[in-house]
Amino acid sequence: MDISAYIGSAVTAFQKVIKPLFELFKLKSEVATLRLENQELKKKVKDLEQRCKELEAPGEAKKLGYELCHCTTPPQIMNSIAHRVFVCPRCNNKVNLNATVAFSD
Repeated sequence: MDISAYIGSAVTAFQKVIKPLFELFKLKSEVATLRLENQELKKKVKDLEQRCKELEAPGEAKKLGYELCHCTTPPQIMNSIAHRVFVCPRCNNKVNLNATVAFSD
């Protein structure tokens, strides 16, 4: 067997071994990318779920009898400081539901 045939067969054997290794590294890279994308999607879903909870909270507070101040989005839940008197913890807006409205003729 001459040297060129030996080198040719060695190169062919090397290519048969190296090609699957490169494919393996490529697949590992793709899997890592997919895992990263999956983690990013999970984070986005978690953030959206949190945002939905934030948007639902004012509606629930209103059902429980609390007033809402619209100085923020979503609306800020106002603190009760007396019977039917509420104050916004952010802007100090006060709402007195005890006040009566008089209409003149």
